[in-house]
Amino acid sequence: MKRILLLLFVYLGCESPFSTEPTDDDIFAVSHNYKNEKIYHPSPVTLEWSNITIKKFKEFLVERSATYSDSIVWVELAHIQDSLQTSYTDTIDDDVTFQYRVRIVDQDDQFIHALSAPFVVPNVSSLKVPSHYDDPQTAFDSNFIDNGDTIKVYPGLYRGHFQFLDKDVTIRGITIPEITLFGGLNEIGSVVEINGGKLKGLTIIGGEALYGAGIWAKGNTVIQDCIIRNNRAKEDINANLQIYPNGMGGGVYLQDEAQMIESRVTRNFSNREGGGVITDGNNKIIRCKIDKNKIYARFPGNSFNSAGIHQVEGTLIIRNSIIRRNETTGSGGGLGVGGYTEVYNSLFIKNRATAGGGGILISSAGAADIINCVLYKNMSSASSGGWWGGSNFSGSIVMLGAMSVINTIAWQNLGGNDTRLYPQNSIYTDTDEFQFVSGEGNLNEDPMFVDSNRGNFVLELNSPCKNAGNPDDIYNNTNSSRNDMGIYGGPYGDDW
Repeated sequence: MKRILLLLFVYLGCESPFSTEPTDDDIFAVSHNYKNEKIYHPSPVTLEWSNITIKKFKEFLVERSATYSDSIVWVELAHIQDSLQTSYTDTIDDDVTFQYRVRIVDQDDQFIHALSAPFVVPNVSSLKVPSHYDDPQTAFDSNFIDNGDTIKVYPGLYRGHFQFLDKDVTIRGITIPEITLFGGLNEIGSVVEINGGKLKGLTIIGGEALYGAGIWAKGNTVIQDCIIRNNRAKEDINANLQIYPNGMGGGVYLQDEAQMIESRVTRNFSNREGGGVITDGNNKIIRCKIDKNKIYARFPGNSFNSAGIHQVEGTLIIRNSIIRRNETTGSGGGLGVGGYTEVYNSLFIKNRATAGGGGILISSAGAADIINCVLYKNMSSASSGGWWGGSNFSGSIVMLGAMSVINTIAWQNLGGNDTRLYPQNSIYTDTDEFQFVSGEGNLNEDPMFVDSNRGNFVLELNSPCKNAGNPDDIYNNTNSSRNDMGIYGGPYGDDW
């Protein structure tokens, strides 16, 4: 044994270059104390290596590799000048494969090294807030969360301006009590900015921003089963370089391919357009309730205000949604269309606009297909309780852009001194209460709702609107019968 040790020290003390190959474990070895347990936080791992001495010692160089898919990345962790030190504690913060390497380096920068056994940190597919991390942002920023993973948020109030960017992650509220993300920090900015993944089961309140004060959703984001309330888009005279410096989209800003499903946007405010929602991409609003949103004031130069939903441009699909009791001092109480919009099986009820278009407003650049909808008791002080399309026009429906209204009921809307219909570049067929319009299948009689005052818009059995929709097969009810006019007819009539 003494002879072996003597030979070893003679070898290590010689002037010849070190081998760059890993050493024999009997000469120099590295070990770690990780026990292959699943971890959720950055956790310590202690390395130990053989205690040997070399001539002209310079340092121990400690390195770590991490394997991501097919690539291996080595990083330097420490340069240790104490020749007697034989351990080092690292922190691992990801669920990947790790390995350590320790080099003994001499003053000529020659070295020998040893490798630890590689180890795999078990995959973490979800984190819990607040048990694993204090808030959703810290959990999202963790290296343990990757594309396709989930953050489960348990009941509580979480303050901040949350940025969920560049990961396709689901942030999901758990259990019935309210899980609230609250802006309220006296700072300008959306409560949530997100460009992918999903928000589900959360309440978003207290945001104040130039646009999308509650949620600014980009990319392919899905907002599902959320409540967005009491947020405010405010004007900033010093924000000329921003996308919308005038305060738009008090509740939600949908951009790119973002969509909102089964959510409620309520009691949000804006200084200009879109008290509830603003869109400018290829967006969808499905089975949502947009209600009680308001525009604060009408400013000179406004094109239109659109208290409920304001589409700037792009394509918007609205389906099986309720747009109710939204209010503006300008125009377009429920919906304003600036691009192309398809609205299916949706209810516009008791929206208000001072200048015109209590229900729906179509701009000169806009076009819309309104299919199997109901407009009920929308009101404008100036003109057009149902639709409006620009100045110098009044009536129940007026538009400057193209518009198709099919299988739709407009009933008891109020519009100033003149409630007639003035079409331009539009087609109206099989639609109730469009007076003075020549169009096949149009009716002017009571649609006979079961109880519209209580929000029941089912048609009575002897309603003139039953089986009175467009006879084309593409509009048929789900049982293949002829289309019923109103929100319960057609291919999407059962999707409530």
